[in-house]
Amino acid sequence: MIADDTPSRPRDAAATREAILSAAKLAFSEGGSDVGVRDIAARAGVNVALINRYFGSKDQLLEAVVCSMPIGFAAALRADRANFGLTVARGLLAGCHGTGGFDPTLVMLRSLGSANAMASFSPLLDTWLDPLAEALGGTDGRLRAELILSAIAGFQIFGRVARTRGIADAPDATVIALLGDTIQRYVDLPAI
Repeated sequence: MIADDTPSRPRDAAATREAILSAAKLAFSEGGSDVGVRDIAARAGVNVALINRYFGSKDQLLEAVVCSMPIGFAAALRADRANFGLTVARGLLAGCHGTGGFDPTLVMLRSLGSANAMASFSPLLDTWLDPLAEALGGTDGRLRAELILSAIAGFQIFGRVARTRGIADAPDATVIALLGDTIQRYVDLPAI
């Protein structure tokens, strides 16, 4: 019998599932839905077969990744409606200066070319939009919620993906003030 020098990892289903999910969050944030399961498995330090065992498929793993981090816009709006725009803008700018990490918006943006990925995102968008629309109120709450998320997505495209000069060169306080004001306008409009 040949001895195996590979250190064995203790079996812990919950820890393995979490390791896969954590690796997938970073991988999908960096490369969108084009990331391969082998890359995710390598990052997690697991056998690639475990991805199917715990998640079923790469598409189901992608859905689990996006669902794993609820977007708390409605809670932030209810906590401090008057400063919601500034709060969101500060968070977005902090993400621009970060060293990476999981961002469901970036996962979506970087997966736009995949019909399967986008089909799974549609119902997930409702889980972000519906509570925000309710918190905004009025018959136009859904429209304003979608416009807020479109402003956020636009900032993500230019600020984090393309890293355009205007955003990169502007002082943080200026970006926060302008972006915050834009988002806040959707909040402050009288509900109709």
